[in-house]
Amino acid sequence: MEYRQDKGQHAVYSLQFYLVLVTKHRRELITGKVAGRLKELVSGVASSFGVGIIRQIAEKDNFQLLFSGRPMLIIPRFVNSLKTVTSRKIRKEFPHIREGFWERSYFIASVGEVSQEDVRRYVERFARG
Repeated sequence: MEYRQDKGQHAVYSLQFYLVLVTKHRRELITGKVAGRLKELVSGVASSFGVGIIRQIAEKDNFQLLFSGRPMLIIPRFVNSLKTVTSRKIRKEFPHIREGFWERSYFIASVGEVSQEDVRRYVERFARG
């Protein structure tokens, strides 16, 4: 994975996360047009939270999202909004999907690494002012 740094007013950071959402009862709902629409909806929600999408993977019974966020991102709020918006809109636009779309739980992990060289470069830049 490519290591990327972002900047805020007072910080240099690299925060990347891997999210996995599973469909209710592992039903194979994410196919064809549903998969495409789901990616569009996820992009919209991510944009409203200032989240950068690195990769989206839509499989028949799960959705995987690799994304970057700012230090002030409240991850549970982002994930809850993502699940709520996508579930409501998918069920409205695809009438054959009637029941809940997502399982209540999800998996999220932080990803990436910072090398000693990255820290040294940052400290040197900071020391120069």
